Amino acid sequence: MKSAKIFFILILIILSYPFLIKYVYVQHNQFEQIPLILRFLNSKYLIQDWSINLNTQFSPRYFYILYIGIIGKFLSLPLAYFINYLIMVSLITFSSYFVAKRLFKSTFISILTTIFILFGQKYTLGSNDLIGRDFDPSRLAFGLVLTAFVFVLKENYILSAILFSLSTYLHPLIGLEVPVIFYSSYFIYIYIDKRNEAPRAYARGILKFFGERNPPKHYPSTLLR
Repeated sequence: MKSAKIFFILILIILSYPFLIKYVYVQHNQFEQIPLILRFLNSKYLIQDWSINLNTQFSPRYFYILYIGIIGKFLSLPLAYFINYLIMVSLITFSSYFVAKRLFKSTFISILTTIFILFGQKYTLGSNDLIGRDFDPSRLAFGLVLTAFVFVLKENYILSAILFSLSTYLHPLIGLEVPVIFYSSYFIYIYIDKRNEAPRAYARGILKFFGERNPPKHYPSTLLR
């Protein structure tokens, strides 16, 4: 199947997903987030409300509120939420397809896998769903870490690190936990490699910070094949 046709199918899935799953603007966490965003947009909004006054201080959601608030200065909040919802769905859709393609080597199976991830059983980290009917900071963070993982598979470690960092600003738990688990297992793999062969990441300088002053210049990559 041609790349343009695959891209069109994935875009069609992304655009139809909010309507098929019945997207909603406000469902649960938004009741807590939107008043804080409105305070960012208008410093006099509910100025006597103790909860808003307390939560507008620096907190795990500070950068998320700042991000949506800046967009909210140019667009209405419902539109800002919906655009970010489409971005979230796009990140999860394309990253799911790419990982499935790497695993199964089949375009048809990869598309079916992507559809199952979007519409099938919920996947959670703690109580945070991978995707759902509404826009939430944890879900956008999930989209970023999945995309970061794709760039790791492509051996673009700098871009993956940037995406991991961005996800940390939106949701510190997901943004910190996922890369720590991944990179820990990654370096354990390098350490216990039976043939004592490091992946190409070694040559790019990642392990120079771990005590190796004169890494070998040439060695095969075994991790990503």
